[in-house]
Amino acid sequence: MREALGYCDTTLSPLEKLRLKFVLEWPGCTKYVPAYTKHGADRSIWTAARLAHEVARAVHNFYEMFENHLDMRRPADDWTPDRIPFDKLYLLELRQVSTRVLQPVLYYDAD
Repeated sequence: MREALGYCDTTLSPLEKLRLKFVLEWPGCTKYVPAYTKHGADRSIWTAARLAHEVARAVHNFYEMFENHLDMRRPADDWTPDRIPFDKLYLLELRQVSTRVLQPVLYYDAD
């Protein structure tokens, strides 16, 4: 999927020029809070495709550092990257947690 140049979705205009964070809460893990995105700082506009791309990047980075975020007090063995493949996750929605911080709601296709 490619972004359309010059396309501006009016529903996303409040995000214009903002750097965002995408936090993840994963079963058996501590909250994952990555750094702010680079996109948005340079007068960039946010498109649905760009948001989805940045969420995928955050989830992928979380998967790469999964072992660092395990919560030993409440492990969840069924929710490891080995059991939940990255390519079976779908973005359902983004929830605004606070200013410039969004939390993705993911769907796992177990079929």
